[in-house]
Amino acid sequence: MRADAIDEANRAIRSAERDLSHLKNAKNLEEAEHYWGHFLESVYQIYEKLNAGATGTQSWHWYARKVEFREKDELLRYLHAARNCKTHRLEKINAEQRQTFLTAPGGIVMMNAQYKDGKLTHDPLEPAVPGEKITLVDRIIFAAIPVTNRNPRTRKLETHDVPRLHKGSVINKLYESIHPLFLGNLALAYARDLVAEASDLR
Repeated sequence: MRADAIDEANRAIRSAERDLSHLKNAKNLEEAEHYWGHFLESVYQIYEKLNAGATGTQSWHWYARKVEFREKDELLRYLHAARNCKTHRLEKINAEQRQTFLTAPGGIVMMNAQYKDGKLTHDPLEPAVPGEKITLVDRIIFAAIPVTNRNPRTRKLETHDVPRLHKGSVINKLYESIHPLFLGNLALAYARDLVAEASDLR
């Protein structure tokens, strides 16, 4: 693995971090779509930089295995498909849809809610981390949605559902919808480990 490829991949990671920061503060669906699209491209570029760095070296088989894993892993496959999707990849969720928004480690998620005495309430939800409180968030929330695009090999349209698994673990079990920040932070954690592993191959 060439050293310059590691540097370029780390730059792509920093770009992805900035994209998620902007997404967190998006004021409308158009802004959210814009920054989510930038994030998906940044994640794609991480793989592209590692591809260039592995080509013609002993690291090529390692990289090929990582691409194969991307095709099998629900989260990574979804993000790759969403990057190539030409239609909407997010939707705006609001209180009229009787949803309440809850913070959790890694991002923002949500579950069904009900009105009681004019206020949004929700059933008790076990925190993702023992002892951590889950707090109501009062702002616009965007949720990832299934994406459809054409398979470049078969030319057939394929729909990719919002992922429920990553690395064999459930990431979306309790929640009806899931915020892109949650998916993005999981992907960033994986990308950092990926580049660190690639760095050890130099």
